[in-house]
Amino acid sequence: MRVVSRYIANKHNAGPKAKVDVERILSKNYGAKIYTNAAKLETKEGFFDKVNKYLFIRKALSTDDIVVIQIPFTNKVKFLNRAKNKIGIVHDIDGLRFNDMKLLGHEVNLLNTFKVLVVHNDKMKKALSDSGVNVPMVTLELFDYLVDFNYKKNTKNHNLTKPLTIVYPGNLEYRKAEFLYSLDSKKMKFIINAYGPCFEETANKKIIHKGSFSPDILPAKLEGDLGLVWSGKIDSSDESESEKGYNKYNAPHKLSSFIVAGLPVVVWSKSAVADTVLKYNIGYVIDELYDINNLDLHDYSIKQKNTLKLADKITKGYFTNHAFDEALKIMEDDNHEIK
Repeated sequence: MRVVSRYIANKHNAGPKAKVDVERILSKNYGAKIYTNAAKLETKEGFFDKVNKYLFIRKALSTDDIVVIQIPFTNKVKFLNRAKNKIGIVHDIDGLRFNDMKLLGHEVNLLNTFKVLVVHNDKMKKALSDSGVNVPMVTLELFDYLVDFNYKKNTKNHNLTKPLTIVYPGNLEYRKAEFLYSLDSKKMKFIINAYGPCFEETANKKIIHKGSFSPDILPAKLEGDLGLVWSGKIDSSDESESEKGYNKYNAPHKLSSFIVAGLPVVVWSKSAVADTVLKYNIGYVIDELYDINNLDLHDYSIKQKNTLKLADKITKGYFTNHAFDEALKIMEDDNHEIK
């Protein structure tokens, strides 16, 4: 097995974390060889570094071995067809993410060249199927999150704070986290600890910027009671727009970081991960952010115990291993039929 990836390495950018973890899990458990095009910086030196590794990856694709390609990678289908036995693991579908049907059409053409796809969840699977993807798809459900610290250390016997403290990490620019700058402090019976780059100053004193950390240590730095998975406006009025609408299909990586931190979560009721939160009983589902004021927290300790049970799985690569076992079985059965 070979794993082919592209990403920009940046210690405070959470983007590569999920792809790096997939590489580590497949290397450890399946003996996969790793082929990564990872420029450290967008500089002249970084450009040549990318070119050299790109040529290296072209060679890696010229094989009859199983090749796992982490998507997005490239929409140049002929280039990717150097590999005949491809499994694609989807991290993002930009056509759905940006509500761009032309781009989605290009992505569907690419996805249909794979033998099997690993997608986020059943909602994404249906959306891709409805858009024309006709190859077998298995669901990941949650992204695994590998850490090198004792994630249970500070999570035992957690007492809820007063006021309730909500945790939100991510890109904090207005375009990505409009709700942060729209909340009325007079209507909030909670505070928000925000982590990440691009924070814009706000007069709301209940929004507190706590700095930016590497995704490898972020779960150990999160301080609060509940992790928030949200984007766009404070309510559902923008549910058809890209930032909020994409949550109907994807499984945000920040959800996994909350689980590792031992934090039950708060998620949008129409998001794909609402199903996951209810299935494992690890948090609360709301329609708008002011609903946080009225959460019934009597079962908080139960939800936290469930969260830690799930953390045991995602810090060991459970969901990646389970999805790939299923994907490899489909590929094996398909190859037998061809023969």
